[in-house]
Amino acid sequence: MGVRVDSRTVLVSGAVALGVSLASLVAYAIVNAIVSFDRDSNWPFAFYVVILLGMALGGRLAGRALPGESLESAPPPSLAVL
Repeated sequence: MGVRVDSRTVLVSGAVALGVSLASLVAYAIVNAIVSFDRDSNWPFAFYVVILLGMALGGRLAGRALPGESLESAPPPSLAVL
């Protein structure tokens, strides 16, 4: 009895995580071009938090795709997204 990984779920969850991450990267580039963050500024971490939230959202989507499965079979799709 192996672990079942749904490739469609992994692709969709990965696309969501990647989309949020790329949107955060583009927003950072635009804001940095306008404001020009200093070297000691902590504002870039706000964009990093958005990237982490995108990864968490992708993992949540992957975990919710198998609602009838036990918790031990839900993490492989979530980990595959990362």
